[in-house]
Amino acid sequence: MKPSICLIGDLHPPFSGPEIGMQRLLRSRVMEKFRVHHFSFGMNTSNADRGSVTLGKLAHFLRQLKRLHRFLIRHQPDSVYYYFAQTRLGLMKDLLVMSMIRQKGRKILLHLRGGNFRRFYNGQPPWVRRVIRSNLRQGDKVLVQSECLTDMFHGLVPNSRIGVLYNGLELKDLAKQMSSSGQRNGKVVFFLGQLSYAKGYFDLLLVIPKIASQVDTLRVFLAGEHIPLSAERNIHLHYISNPETRSETVRQAKKIEQDYSDVIRYVGGHRRGDPEEDHGPNRCVRPADLLGRFFQCRAGSHGMRPSCDHDARRCPPGHIPGDPGSAGAPGRS
Repeated sequence: MKPSICLIGDLHPPFSGPEIGMQRLLRSRVMEKFRVHHFSFGMNTSNADRGSVTLGKLAHFLRQLKRLHRFLIRHQPDSVYYYFAQTRLGLMKDLLVMSMIRQKGRKILLHLRGGNFRRFYNGQPPWVRRVIRSNLRQGDKVLVQSECLTDMFHGLVPNSRIGVLYNGLELKDLAKQMSSSGQRNGKVVFFLGQLSYAKGYFDLLLVIPKIASQVDTLRVFLAGEHIPLSAERNIHLHYISNPETRSETVRQAKKIEQDYSDVIRYVGGHRRGDPEEDHGPNRCVRPADLLGRFFQCRAGSHGMRPSCDHDARRCPPGHIPGDPGSAGAPGRS
């Protein structure tokens, strides 16, 4: 009999890295090698809800914690995979969840999504650091998204217990578009994700002039939701830069976006921060469709077709909110 594993993590909505990453895992070869049981806390219905604490959310978490206890007893998994937090509030949640997981000697795979853990850890008082170290000791393996992120756990986790789990793409969905795109001269840059300061969107725009000066032909394709500074929701933004630096970076990036409009192309996404734009219908776009548009653009086709058009909260599996037809400058701040 195949070993069993419990994957603990939410699915969309809302739509962000952890939810899409869990969807990828549930569609991966993990399903072939393990008996997989999936559990979702379902704490947030939108990205705007993240980090907020209400009596309703607290009651929901306690109910789900009790449900998780029954879930583990019923399925008796050999291992448990769990995202762990980089916030104080998330640490308290992790303590409760992992103390329940650890019963009966189950193996725990902890997965950190992001690259700000060490900054967060160094900025905490001694008692919080002790909590963090206690959480990490419970993990049989600690996973990060790239080799360059393993140093975040230097002195906290033995190297033998650190592993790498890359973000994945479902290439089978793109095979047709890739095969028909053909070969093109020049360099192509493709960015898929939230078009926000914390994700490096504006930094990418800043280096376009330097890249363009070094190659004969450059094309930059951008797909994702535009998030202006006023709506930035990344909780670690203050670690990255100060407000004055951010404002100047955005100002310079906007000018470059205008000067290099023949190089930059938006192939899908939605711009936030403009009230008049937010009254239109919500559209949903499959990530594979966004990548498909990228390959169509490489092949010289500029057609963009929406995959569905309805309320984002009822977006079917495999889709993300966005307006496939929108294209514009960096989000206003």
